[in-house]
Amino acid sequence: MRKATGLIILGLVLGMAFQSCIFQTDPARPNSPPVIKESYPEGPHLPDIEVPVDSIMFSFTAEDPDRDEISYRYVRVDNDGNVIEVLHHGPDFVYKPTVGDNYHLQGRARDHSDFVAVDWYFSAIELHNDPPVIYWYLPDKDSITALIGSTWEFRMSVEDDHPEDLRYSYYAGSEPIMIEGEISYAQYRFMENGVVDVTGSVWDGEYGDTQSWVVRVVGEPDTILPARITDLIGWAGPEPGTIRLQWTASGDDDMEGRTDHYLVKTHTIPVLNEYDWNEASQKNGAPAPGPPGTTEEMVAGNLNPGTWLFVTVRAVDDFGNMSQLGNCIRLIVRGIDADGYVTDAVTGAAIGGIVVSSEGIADTTSSDGYYKLVNLPIYTHLIGIRDEHVIGDQGAYYNVLIPVSDINWHFRKDIAMMPYFDLVSELHGTYDGSFYMFFRYMTNTRDYLGRPTIFWNWNHYPVTVYNPPFSWEGVDIQNLARIAMNAWNDLTGCDLFIETSEPDAADVEIIYDTEDELKHHVVTISSNEDGTPAKKQIWIHPINQRAPIQIRGRRIFAHELGHILQLGHSSDLGHLMVGGTAPMIDDPSLDEINLVRALFGMPTIFDAAWYIDE
Repeated sequence: MRKATGLIILGLVLGMAFQSCIFQTDPARPNSPPVIKESYPEGPHLPDIEVPVDSIMFSFTAEDPDRDEISYRYVRVDNDGNVIEVLHHGPDFVYKPTVGDNYHLQGRARDHSDFVAVDWYFSAIELHNDPPVIYWYLPDKDSITALIGSTWEFRMSVEDDHPEDLRYSYYAGSEPIMIEGEISYAQYRFMENGVVDVTGSVWDGEYGDTQSWVVRVVGEPDTILPARITDLIGWAGPEPGTIRLQWTASGDDDMEGRTDHYLVKTHTIPVLNEYDWNEASQKNGAPAPGPPGTTEEMVAGNLNPGTWLFVTVRAVDDFGNMSQLGNCIRLIVRGIDADGYVTDAVTGAAIGGIVVSSEGIADTTSSDGYYKLVNLPIYTHLIGIRDEHVIGDQGAYYNVLIPVSDINWHFRKDIAMMPYFDLVSELHGTYDGSFYMFFRYMTNTRDYLGRPTIFWNWNHYPVTVYNPPFSWEGVDIQNLARIAMNAWNDLTGCDLFIETSEPDAADVEIIYDTEDELKHHVVTISSNEDGTPAKKQIWIHPINQRAPIQIRGRRIFAHELGHILQLGHSSDLGHLMVGGTAPMIDDPSLDEINLVRALFGMPTIFDAAWYIDE
């Protein structure tokens, strides 16, 4: 029993020893060294680097065929491969040499007895920074005399081994003229009597050099201001967002001599004092001053189109003297133009005397119906059209309020006005005598129970109808359909319907169903991409005894043709389009005639909310 126990213990010890040595070289087999898998950078010869600026990142990985544990290190070796210095332990290493030399680095991957190496060779070039030296300067004297108001240029030429790194600074006393600029010269204007120390320095990041000038400023300063500009006038400019200005040229000393330049400023309020002037916005593009008394002109841009602003101009002489504030004018920036024609939706005739307005800008149409709104602001979004000149009067037309969007610098908007009709055909006062209420109801644009206000009409007239031959109980039904179409055309005076012999090409096809006793009805088969109808069908069911086609065919066709014209059902018995019961009349009522005549002259697609019932 003890012997067995001993064998078990020995087996466990051997098993543990085997597990603990599973990643070590098997002593019974020859050792295989590691194998380099990847290295960076690709070598062995690398580009030169600069000391002490540059550094190099090294990285490599290895695998061992015997699955031995691998250690990594970087060394520097001599020409014979002897290690000079151990640099780093681990697979990744960033090396930054400190001295210039030729370098041979090795990355070594080692198991317990052997190693494999990857080699890199490069040269490190040690940078030498020589101090910059000013060898020439302008003015070429250390002490100079300058006339007050004069401008002097100070310049230095410098020798340096790295001229691209040089930066220049100039000071007049404690006042900086230029600080660490890349150009080697600077200008300064002396505006006060006295002595000024001007200093120029150059710096390479480590060393520098300096040159100084002592400047004695003498003379009498210019104290005479340019003449004040009092005759500034202006207009809207030639392009949107511009203004055009004109004034008389000032002088250097009042009206003597040519002044140096002009300052043009704009503001949203009048510029009446120096505070207003400082708060105003300066505009580019002022002309070079001409002789005193001549006419100056300029166009200022980058302004908000169609907005009002205030403008003033001042002259500045070569000594920096600025003229007193002159006149300040108010003018409109060139904006957006809109124009078009206003016509009667029913007759198509031009309407004169119509007031068209937007954003406070208005025009009255000429006898040919033409209007033009000039200099509208960029944010214009509504155009209003009204025919009455006294607020509260109804006028002969319904007023129109049209939204505009995606406007450009000049856009066209033609407007059809709907005449103000009296409602005369209703029997029970369903619409309270309001043609506007009737119009919204019949076009299904009431905005009621989620209905839209947009009306999609046919995009062309006349509508072509395929009217096939058909008789029922001895009655020519085809002729009844033709009579109904002619009634709509004749009573409205509009070319609404025309027959065609090609059913596939027809806008409307009449279909007779002699099997199902259904209500006569209209079906929309297809629509155009913009929502307007493309193909419709009129379904007639001759066996329908509630509305027998052989007896009331003319009335039935007239009613269904009203639906073809996009009319809904009326709620009043005085109309052909009455719904829920049989119409009492064979032809369209005067209310329906007026409605269709108006729709015929309106845009193909329109928002009924544009038309306002006062």
